[in-house]
Amino acid sequence: MLVEIVLPKAFRVTVTVTLLVCAVCSVSLAQTPTESEGRRVAEKAAGDAQARRYTQAVDGFKKAWDLTRDSAYLYNVAALYLLRLDEPAKAWEWAARYGDEARSTDEKKEAKDLLSKAESVLCDTHGKLTVTVDPVDAEVWLGMKSPGNLLTRKSNWVRAGRHRVFAAGKGYDGTSVRVVVKEGVEAKVSLKLVGRIALLTVHSRTVGCEVSLDGEYLGRTPIEKVVKPGRYLVRAEAKGHQPFEKKVTVRPGEKVLVQADLKPRAAAAPSMARPAPAVTKASFAPVEKTVVGEPPREPTRIRKDGARIAAWVTMGTGMAAAVAGAISYGLAYRDHQDLNGMDPKDFVSYAAYDSAWDSRASRGRTRANAAYGLWGAGAAALGVGLALYFALPPDQSVTVVPTGNGIATTIRF
Repeated sequence: MLVEIVLPKAFRVTVTVTLLVCAVCSVSLAQTPTESEGRRVAEKAAGDAQARRYTQAVDGFKKAWDLTRDSAYLYNVAALYLLRLDEPAKAWEWAARYGDEARSTDEKKEAKDLLSKAESVLCDTHGKLTVTVDPVDAEVWLGMKSPGNLLTRKSNWVRAGRHRVFAAGKGYDGTSVRVVVKEGVEAKVSLKLVGRIALLTVHSRTVGCEVSLDGEYLGRTPIEKVVKPGRYLVRAEAKGHQPFEKKVTVRPGEKVLVQADLKPRAAAAPSMARPAPAVTKASFAPVEKTVVGEPPREPTRIRKDGARIAAWVTMGTGMAAAVAGAISYGLAYRDHQDLNGMDPKDFVSYAAYDSAWDSRASRGRTRANAAYGLWGAGAAALGVGLALYFALPPDQSVTVVPTGNGIATTIRF
């Protein structure tokens, strides 16, 4: 059964108006402050273009693009460079960026037309320069290393003549090459950078594996250390395992991984020697000596509460050493974390970076070794204190018996 519901006309009008108002409000709210600022900047740039202030107009449209990421402003920049400022090379660069950002077929066609017009002008005075660089994330400059000379694309139109192409990247030595560019001809250049530093990593499945590099202690695995290119001896050790050694050659810019898995030591053969006879208490039984003609004297008992006091003092010393060891280890761990955050770019030279790295690593190792020593001393002191506490209860007494030849002392348990 179908039921038809007829709403009053006034109600339908009210709902329609409400929906329209909500839509308008949502559109106005969707514009962020950044987009609103971009629209304002674009309107000012359009006014500068009408007033023939083309340089200011180009700067305005570039700023509007940065604020809104609207590709239409890229087209305006390219058109102004080509038609008003007579800079076809920059027009080609911005037209190429417009083509990269184009989404519709019409926008791609507009970008292609702009590129074709710019190239037709450039062929008379410019040539195309294509640069291939390894690693691909390195930066390339034409001439001097300055922001205005940075090449942001693999292929660029440059003025005909002799040019110097310079490339540099993080962790690599910069390199350059000279190239001759002819009118209307493409010139290709390939650059390969050489790394200044390398990364040596040591991993191990063995618990407590400690690593040293050319005799220098690095710590427990996993280990990552920035090293200079060269040949190194990696040694890994762990309690109850055979030591591991391997010579590795590290080349500039390489990342070398050493997997140091240790083999357990063979169990020691049981001893065949006959055990020594056990020593019984009877072997050390006191021999009583009787003095004839001397009357017996009253024995004296002395309390041994001092043993418990010594036990508490010893255990307190052990706990203090353990706490000091924990503090020292925490400082060593902080030094290790600081090493991971060090960046060669923050230093004037690699030598300064390497010196700072080694100094901080040495300080961390010293603190870690101090922590281990304090923990060992604390454990020993705690053990001695516990032994004193349980081996000599506070209610134990010492019996001192005067004799004719001196004093005989008997400790009774």
